[in-house]
Amino acid sequence: MLKYIIKKNKITYFIALKIYYFLRFVLQLDNRKSLTHTLNRKLIFLKESQNLRLNKKKKMGIVYDLNCSPFTLGDFFNAAMTARFFQIKGYKINFFIIRYDLDRKILKKNKKRFEFFYQEFQKILKSLL
Repeated sequence: MLKYIIKKNKITYFIALKIYYFLRFVLQLDNRKSLTHTLNRKLIFLKESQNLRLNKKKKMGIVYDLNCSPFTLGDFFNAAMTARFFQIKGYKINFFIIRYDLDRKILKKNKKRFEFFYQEFQKILKSLL
């Protein structure tokens, strides 16, 4: 009944739609554009940066998992540059690459391609770290 009344009156429908989108924008955490998500992300960033400043061991392990990360050189280069940044800041870096865990059929078909990318990843790491 309420839906019918709101849809019948265009001004009420327009206002209700704007209120709905505003509440969705403010309250929804899974939406990356929401205010609460943005504030939560900034708080986490501040907390993690404070943890890095207070870290006395100056050791860091970076894991690049190819099962959930894209198999591209650009994304890997971004991770390697992040590792290089922390290395310049004085951290001891342990960089781990977790290889693909795919079916044997897919690995046999594209084995040369995978090996080429693994070699490229190693070259990038050797040149940057």
